[in-house]
Amino acid sequence: MKKYILLFIIGTIGLAGYSQQDPHFSQYMFNGLVLNPAYAGSRESLSAVAIYRKQWVGLDGSPSTGSFSLHTPTPNQKHGFGLTAVSDKIGATNDMAINVAYAYRILLGKKTHLALGLQGSVLNYRIGMSDIRTGTPGDVAYTGGDVSLWMPNAGAGIYLNSEKAYLGISVPHLINNKLYGKDIAGLDATRYMHSNLTGGVVLKISNGIKFKPSFLVKYAPKSPMSLDLNASFLFKEMLWLGASWRSQ
Repeated sequence: MKKYILLFIIGTIGLAGYSQQDPHFSQYMFNGLVLNPAYAGSRESLSAVAIYRKQWVGLDGSPSTGSFSLHTPTPNQKHGFGLTAVSDKIGATNDMAINVAYAYRILLGKKTHLALGLQGSVLNYRIGMSDIRTGTPGDVAYTGGDVSLWMPNAGAGIYLNSEKAYLGISVPHLINNKLYGKDIAGLDATRYMHSNLTGGVVLKISNGIKFKPSFLVKYAPKSPMSLDLNASFLFKEMLWLGASWRSQ
């Protein structure tokens, strides 16, 4: 249980230090709608993606992140609609967000679209104080009861894509939501606006083999910029093989 307490402290320090608060996705190239609402409808048919990651298996309160996204274009390809759900847990804290996205798609050329996207969100931020056990019975720092906050938000993005390349920039959360507020004495934290820049190309190596390098840059105020790089090969439109690297 001491490890559980340590995870809670680490999470709290991260908030106080203005660290990146949105979850990281190693497979970001398959999770475009979570990063950018303008991605909605960018595929030719109804698409769904589910991703789950569990870290430090066997440790109480270890981080776990999951997401589900569903999006589709209209028959004329001019509009896109999407829905995402994201859960991010560490220690006694649990973030859950539901996002509804809309994209207006402009045809610039043969199979090249520029999309302008908006999304509305609702975030539930929870701290399970009752789940924490300390070495000091009745510790006043953890006797304020469970904290559960519901917060609205909104996001926007731009996404340019063709058969051979894509580039997008987005701000999934435009509003800086206050966390904790006056519920915990002496602790004031805020969920800050994050910005994402994504891009990638598709290079045909031979019949049945494509090379797909891509990148993701994430930025949040007063925290280090994060860079993800990926280089993947796609075989026969069925099998992926690649490697990723992340800064920080």
